[in-house]
Amino acid sequence: AFFDLNLTGVFSQQLLKKFLSHPPTLPPTALHFFAKGTPNDFFLSEMSMKNDETTLQADLSVKEWFSAPLPKTQLKIGHLKFRPTSISQWIPNKTVELLPQSLFESDTIVGFGRIDLQNNVLTSSLTLDSSEGQLNHHSRLDFEATKESMRPKNFDGQMRLKNFDLSKLSPGFGKIDALVSLASND
Repeated sequence: AFFDLNLTGVFSQQLLKKFLSHPPTLPPTALHFFAKGTPNDFFLSEMSMKNDETTLQADLSVKEWFSAPLPKTQLKIGHLKFRPTSISQWIPNKTVELLPQSLFESDTIVGFGRIDLQNNVLTSSLTLDSSEGQLNHHSRLDFEATKESMRPKNFDGQMRLKNFDLSKLSPGFGKIDALVSLASND
């Protein structure tokens, strides 16, 4: 089966309740994309999502969805813009409760990046800018996959903070430049 689809619409929390037992508290969100391919190999181009809090423009390519333990996936984020207050719409409440409330008081954050999953390796690169500074993230996660199972094997990641203002976390802090690296092996 081959499809070639142009979809434009709005989804809401009421719609998500039909598919998810605990959908995020999400305002009505405009959605648009072109989809082309087969259920096993498809491409979503000019994908956009927009509501009062968040804007996302991206392209998504998926290959071997049903024929490999981990499908080959590529997400190119051309533009991402969100207000930190909207983070609570996308992640579970228990996680939100663990984060410092000052994190949600930042100005609008703008970014772009890329996430790739190929040959049992997940790589990501993301740049975020706000009035608090810039964050650059790069990581690689290797998986050990068989037909029956998949498990993380090795991780290597870096986060670079540039001119990053930490004063909202604590009044005694100021702006910093930092490189945080994390690695883990099997």
